Order: sequence, then C-alpha cells, then structure tokens
Amino acid sequence: MLVNRDKTTAQLFTLSTKPRNPSLIYDSERIQITQSTRYLGIEIDSKLRWADHIDSAVNKATKRWKYSQEQLEGYPDDVFFTTNKSYVRPVLE
Repeated sequence: MLVNRDKTTAQLFTLSTKPRNPSLIYDSERIQITQSTRYLGIEIDSKLRWADHIDSAVNKATKRWKYSQEQLEGYPDDVFFTTNKSYVRPVLE
C-alpha cells in the first residue's frame, strides 16, 4: 500500500498536561504531530473534546444561513424555510 507522506500526520491522545513530542519516522521521513485533525468530517483534537468540531459546524451553518438570506430576499417565508431545512439544517445534524 502506498502512503502519501504529505498528507500523513500523527496525533497523540492524552489527558496528561506534560508535553510529549514523540519522534515518529516512516520510510526514513519524520511524521508531523498535530493537535487537531479532520477525519471523516469530524474534527478530532488531542484531548477528544468536541469544541473544535462544534465550532466548525456552527460556522459552516452560519455561512450557509447568511448566504440563503441574501439569495432568497423577497421570496415568501415558506420558500426560505424549506430551503434552509435542506441546505442549513443537515450541517447541524
């Protein structure tokens, strides 16, 4: 199996307050250690908290909400609500 070294990162999951920086090497190249990463659409941080993921989802939904407000200005309310149910709400569920 081929591994893309540019996209490969490692993450250490711990509740410890002591900083740890392990040196991970794959095929004679050092792997970057990250504190947070996105995997299958979910933001995962090293303490396994949901704060980053929730912030990301709320920001995305807010942008979609504002965009739909601008684009649907002057349309009846039922069109606006139906559009938001199918465009904004799935981001939050």
